[in-house]
Amino acid sequence: GGYNIWGGSEEDDGRYMTRLVAALPSSKISRRGVGVTATADDATTPDEINPEGMDDGTGDKTQSDSNNNNNNNINSKKDPTLITTALATLEKDMALLDNLASLQPQLSGTEVGLLLGAVLASGIGPIAFPGTSVTEVLAPAAAAFTASITIGSEYIGRVALADAKEIAANSIQCAAEAEALLANAERVKAITPLCVGVCATSASFALLTPRLIEALNVGNSVATMTELYLLCPLVSVLSAAVADLALEETKGFANRAISVGVRRFSKSGNVGRTWLSSSEQIQRNSKAKTERWWSFAGSVLPAPIIGSILGGPSLSTKCIVIAALAAAQSAYFLAQAESVLARATDAVALKARSAAVSDTYANQGARNS
Repeated sequence: GGYNIWGGSEEDDGRYMTRLVAALPSSKISRRGVGVTATADDATTPDEINPEGMDDGTGDKTQSDSNNNNNNNINSKKDPTLITTALATLEKDMALLDNLASLQPQLSGTEVGLLLGAVLASGIGPIAFPGTSVTEVLAPAAAAFTASITIGSEYIGRVALADAKEIAANSIQCAAEAEALLANAERVKAITPLCVGVCATSASFALLTPRLIEALNVGNSVATMTELYLLCPLVSVLSAAVADLALEETKGFANRAISVGVRRFSKSGNVGRTWLSSSEQIQRNSKAKTERWWSFAGSVLPAPIIGSILGGPSLSTKCIVIAALAAAQSAYFLAQAESVLARATDAVALKARSAAVSDTYANQGARNS
């Protein structure tokens, strides 16, 4: 499949740059995203960083340390790193784009032939038709014909500029939609660390439950003692279940944030390969919901089952094992949510950068028009 403004194909999740951006010498592609690096002209020499702080063996060491501190303070006030380097790189890319555009012919062969024909006709007319009224009309007609060619070229340029602006606007809209979906994913994921903390606290209190029962002198009441033993594992298992639900919601929003705009800017052949009918879409949604219920059951049942089998004959030991397993489950769900959210953040950042580059190139064309 071909590339588009988002990276082009259905399989790459929109994480590759366009060919135009990739062709620029300042852009480097990686699987995680795009990094803008400085060229050799942007490098700062050691003399520029610290021209006076180097000890040549003849000066005083105290004076050298003082110079080093002064130079470090001066350099700390400057910010020649990421933002400055990125702006300088973007300016170089714009200059390179102008140079590449200037190397291309501004007129086609047909336009050149028509203009030369108009000039030759207006010049040969008085010689070929002396003393006739044709000579009086031929030169103005050639001028009007030349003007019509110019107006036609202006029309083509304005249409191309309008197309570029519209594409840039659509890409910015897609980037905004992806940002909104990413914000929803981050909002849902925010509950997962809380679930991990609740699970860890419940597992810790499960260790203290036998001492608490002894302190309260409720060992003779079987019902009260059982309730105290089961309280911490119950809270821990419920927190793990909530973490799993948050993970599923985070995956949904993150996948939508990654895939938004991919089909919209893909070629027709790539879109046709992933086209689904109404019945196929219904079946896919039904399967996704069923998998969500199975995932919820898988987050609730393993800890009690394993704890009841491996916990031994003591109820307190079983409860401790169940609470600890639920805490481990919630931590695993948190790691998965962070991974999914990191992929979505990387893809959305690339979409926003591609939209900004597209708008910059469109504005560059408007400035040169």
